[in-house]
Amino acid sequence: MGDFTVLRRISRDTATVNAPSALALASYSEVRRQLELLSTAPETDEFGRVRPSNSAIAAATRVTFSVVQAGLDMPMVEDVSTDGDGAIRILWAMAGRKLELVCPFQPSQRFYWYYSDQESYRIEYEQSFELLRRLVSWLNGRALHFPR
Repeated sequence: MGDFTVLRRISRDTATVNAPSALALASYSEVRRQLELLSTAPETDEFGRVRPSNSAIAAATRVTFSVVQAGLDMPMVEDVSTDGDGAIRILWAMAGRKLELVCPFQPSQRFYWYYSDQESYRIEYEQSFELLRRLVSWLNGRALHFPR
């Protein structure tokens, strides 16, 4: 499923969700600021790609905006970076729980969620509003059990 289909579905599913919180808006602004810095970074360094592709930046922007638009109570972003392959990795963390959006360098690859705590980790390609709601609830400590 493409980014646009996912985001249209998320937007449709969120008609009854609360307005974005000030913290979620601040987090989104910080993500955008960090993405802008990455877009002007050197193309590579000794560890691999540094500058993400335009498609990865566009995907990261769309997905993080859809989370804010959905009214999900996202905490402040902890880190926005690229890995050695040039994928964008956006990290939110709270009390040992980590939620990371990964947007690969190649436009043909789908973005995904990586989440972990001290005992478990999981990768999730599903992009439904219900999954995002569960992940954010878990990240914020409102759900005690690791999402499956």
